[in-house]
Amino acid sequence: MSNLAIYGPGNRILVGRNLKPGTVCSVGDRPEITGFVHEVLLDSGEKLSVAGDDIKPFPELEMSKKKRFAVGAKVRIIMPGINGVITHVSDTMGVMGEYWHTIATERGERRDPGSNIELIPELIGVEPTRRNSTTIHIRESNVANLNVGTQVGDINTVLNSISSNAGAGEFVSALRKLTEAVKLDTALAADVKQEIFDQLATLAEQGAKKPEERSMGTLKAVVKSIPTAISAVNGLVTLWHQVGPHISGYFGF
Repeated sequence: MSNLAIYGPGNRILVGRNLKPGTVCSVGDRPEITGFVHEVLLDSGEKLSVAGDDIKPFPELEMSKKKRFAVGAKVRIIMPGINGVITHVSDTMGVMGEYWHTIATERGERRDPGSNIELIPELIGVEPTRRNSTTIHIRESNVANLNVGTQVGDINTVLNSISSNAGAGEFVSALRKLTEAVKLDTALAADVKQEIFDQLATLAEQGAKKPEERSMGTLKAVVKSIPTAISAVNGLVTLWHQVGPHISGYFGF
């Protein structure tokens, strides 16, 4: 017998090599060669009979801190260890006395409590600490310009790669126009502009994927957030009304 551990009904566990999270429904009375057989309901809704050898205990999460993350925050979902973007957060505590968040990930949308979420740390060395210094201000400007040029170049590279794909013409043209308009705009703050370029880069990357490989949750969250990000600039708002339908239409919504 390699694993005689028993996880009682209601216990949270991780199943298989991919460590899929689930909950134990019942346990067999007698051990098999690979341990006690557990009837498990995965978070995905799939029901499995799982031997003890394929089960790992679910790590204890820090339940004492009631964390609540803002919409748009880039986060790490501790279990099962994937990244995503917050698209909605509850105003009141729900199940388990937690604030629940809707998160768009590459695998689709999911809901998680604040205790299973952590912020993705900011990059170190990209933007120096802001101080009242002319020299620092110039360095920040140079870094911002460098980042913008890199981001625009990356977006255009992806768009060039799909420009000849069937049905991609209007999408490529629309995203290229919007990218160029954001680049040339002088009213947007540098950090806001870079955030918009991150969103446009996501649209380009998702557009280059096969339809079945795209994350619709991520795409809808991004398309919904862009009008808010550019709302202070009338020219960009007008342009979005023209190109937005071509972008969302390309993705089928």
